[in-house]
Amino acid sequence: MQTWQVILLGLIEGLTEFIPVSSTGHLLLVGHFLGFDSPGRTFEVLIQLGAILAILSVYMAKLLQLLVDLPRDARTRRFVLAVLVAFLPAAVIGAVAHKFIKTVTYQRMTRDATRRIAGVTARISRLEGMEAHARTADDRLRKYFPGESFVTMPSMHREHD
Repeated sequence: MQTWQVILLGLIEGLTEFIPVSSTGHLLLVGHFLGFDSPGRTFEVLIQLGAILAILSVYMAKLLQLLVDLPRDARTRRFVLAVLVAFLPAAVIGAVAHKFIKTVTYQRMTRDATRRIAGVTARISRLEGMEAHARTADDRLRKYFPGESFVTMPSMHREHD
């Protein structure tokens, strides 16, 4: 683990945490492409803990006020109940499907993301009239994902698993 890798991964986490994309996915993908490997994903867990603590520190006053108002304010109770109801499906699915998510998602995530990026690159190359580059991208896809069926739109590929 080199310092520049840690800084880059910290920037990726910080930039993606507050926008509607998967900060975890970006962190894992960039880490994979950098050759970064932390035992048991400890680094990734700790860097996300840092992001959570940053959010808590920013919203601490509001969270404490919610706790103070909870027993006596109906609007606060409705808000807290709505947050819990919104959180419940994700918690249940995560608990029930934990093993599936861990074994399937993390093993296929890098392959699928790479396939989609290469497919988009090939499609853009064709749209821009760069057929030679598109053929090279197609050749790379066949080299790194033998046995897979590809088309130029990444969302239209077929799985053979």
